[in-house]
Amino acid sequence: MIARRMGVGGLAGLMAVVAALVVAMGAPGLRAAEPRAQMGAGDEQVLAQADESQQEQDKDKKDEKKDDKKDDKKDEKKGLSLKPDHKITFTTDEGTWLSLDVSPDGKTIVFELMGDLYTLPIEGGKAKLISGGMAFDNEPRFSPDGQWVTFI
Repeated sequence: MIARRMGVGGLAGLMAVVAALVVAMGAPGLRAAEPRAQMGAGDEQVLAQADESQQEQDKDKKDEKKDDKKDDKKDEKKGLSLKPDHKITFTTDEGTWLSLDVSPDGKTIVFELMGDLYTLPIEGGKAKLISGGMAFDNEPRFSPDGQWVTFI
């Protein structure tokens, strides 16, 4: 379609447009094979349209970058709430719907309470937190040798 608008010297004009676009895009060391002075009036019009098109694309890229930066700033302000809003502390001596396991040596219990994992001596005493925080850890199991605790 562009070759038809350029007239008789269409292929040479098309090559000049391609070369001008390559140079306009900043390809280092490349220059147009045919100087503008040797081009016809139709060729100049095509080059002008190509230049306008390139300028519009550059403007669109700059606008997209600005929009991305704005979106990033919004995300920083609003963001996904991965930090707890507040902390709740409580003391309890019982629980329901617990997942637990007894160590192979029979001396320790590992259990889950409200998404946190604790160990407790089998004789009783104070529970020790081994995994807590925002993640919901559950179904703890001792490894066969008792050295590790696995959980989901």
